[in-house]
Amino acid sequence: MFWVLIGVVLLLMISNIVADLKGLKSLKYLTKPSVMIAIIVTLFLAGPPHNEAFRWVILAGLVFSLAGDVFLMFEKDLFIWGLGSFLIAHIFYVVAFAMDVPWDPSQVLWLLPFALIAVIMMMVLWRRLPAKLRLPVIIYVLALVFMGWFAARRFDAGLFDTQSAALCLIGAVLFLISDGVLSVRRFIEKKPLYQVIVLGTYFPAQLCFAIACCDLSKAL
Repeated sequence: MFWVLIGVVLLLMISNIVADLKGLKSLKYLTKPSVMIAIIVTLFLAGPPHNEAFRWVILAGLVFSLAGDVFLMFEKDLFIWGLGSFLIAHIFYVVAFAMDVPWDPSQVLWLLPFALIAVIMMMVLWRRLPAKLRLPVIIYVLALVFMGWFAARRFDAGLFDTQSAALCLIGAVLFLISDGVLSVRRFIEKKPLYQVIVLGTYFPAQLCFAIACCDLSKAL
């Protein structure tokens, strides 16, 4: 069952990327939410959860991500609504990754690479951002930084197991790459390759979060 679910997600993901590149709007509108729905199904069917509360918080993040996808998918400019939906999703992810992680002052070091990435992103984007979007984007980037940091802290603490914690961290890094390239594509220049990178990192990031909820030792 596990590999069937992964295969369905990958097939839908590739279909969405092709539809986006080829300008096949109907297929694009069908497959983009379908990928996230398939990831949500994977969350429940890939294997038993490590922790029920963790799974439900991740589910909330996935649902708000699905809403963000829908807002950003259409030609009508609903960017701020999409940004807000993903901001809420990241807050849920931060809450999930913070669960049961004891405070260790040495883990502050994990914050540095994510903060550096955020500073670079804002330096690149600042002059191109409309004034009305600067504060929302700053808040969103901070949420990304904290998501990455808390995922790194979880990995450092080794909760629930190394594999699950590693998936959280990998997903967070992929999300940073996706959103970084997305911001370049939206505010600086559009190239087809950029969209491939955006989608090719975004969907696997969400899949990592979903799989991280499952006890893979009982799923594989």
